Amino acid sequence: MRKVLIATAAALALSTSAAFATPIDLKGSYTVSEQYSGGPTIVDELGIGGSFTITNLTVGTETAATDFFKAEPNFCSGTGCTENKKTDIKTETEMLTIDFTDLSITGISGEISPSVTATFTAQYGGTELACAKGDGVSPKTGDTDCLVWTSAPDTYNGSLTLIESLGNGQDLDIILNNATDWDVTPTISFELTGTPDSVPEPGSLGLLLTGLAALGLGLIGLRRRTAS
Repeated sequence: MRKVLIATAAALALSTSAAFATPIDLKGSYTVSEQYSGGPTIVDELGIGGSFTITNLTVGTETAATDFFKAEPNFCSGTGCTENKKTDIKTETEMLTIDFTDLSITGISGEISPSVTATFTAQYGGTELACAKGDGVSPKTGDTDCLVWTSAPDTYNGSLTLIESLGNGQDLDIILNNATDWDVTPTISFELTGTPDSVPEPGSLGLLLTGLAALGLGLIGLRRRTAS
């Protein structure tokens, strides 16, 4: 019986340790669509053809920010272009929609497909756009542009966090950062948070192991008394 209890405790400790410490992978794809024709040219950066894999995703640790995609202005030739007749300054405003498809995480069943939008603004001439001020790279006058995520602060360093439930007690946080400086390239990072419903928390595991140890000692003492 003692050997069985020790083996059970060891198996529980190993399985829980693996669940909390083992790096896992995030896979999926995404598309970027534009509100108007003739807007910025979109270039995938996160993965080839929009498909990507993030390796070594660890619970409670945000991944390093990486380039998501690039939006290259097209000199205000699209439907979203307007012109100030008094100043001759042209401004292109475009709503971008990003659709994630079949995001899946190693060891978690099911997939999620969230969507998010961002506003791309490119101004040809005039004073610096408000969303670019303070970035240290955009000119005070001249051509400036920004990409700002919907609901994020309208600043060069604003960000938006999408919190997506995985249905098992855990969430996938998708952190999206604003971008400036012409060929704008917003960055993205991910974080897996929470504890899986099927895995006991470390505190609960400790109580369980303590109980098993007490039970084992009790059985050993009983055997000794019976033998005497």
